[in-house]
Amino acid sequence: MSFEPVQVSAPDGAEPGPLAPPLRAVSRRIRRPGPIALVLAMLAVGLECVAIVTGSGGAWGAATVLAWFSIAFFALSFALGIVAAISGLGRAPGLAAIILSVLVNPLTLVGIFSMLGSTA
Repeated sequence: MSFEPVQVSAPDGAEPGPLAPPLRAVSRRIRRPGPIALVLAMLAVGLECVAIVTGSGGAWGAATVLAWFSIAFFALSFALGIVAAISGLGRAPGLAAIILSVLVNPLTLVGIFSMLGSTA
């Protein structure tokens, strides 16, 4: 879509001014999946910490529910991070969310701690 400049006639005795710059359609891309994924990953880290503290206090049922919510948040942030990385809609925060959701995921932490425990 393009617009042609228009010459406007000047009033009596005045010289015509320069042509108006051509107008162009403004397209603004929304960059939301990446930052949303990163915020979800950070919330999941906080939720995981709350689950660990709750489990340390002996409330195993509540800690288990919090851990499952944390895993769901990590999965959602991972998926949104992939969408952001592929589409370019907030690529850097999306990649950070992917890395955070893989490294701090409770399932990954259990595997890392088991591996470290077996080597010690």
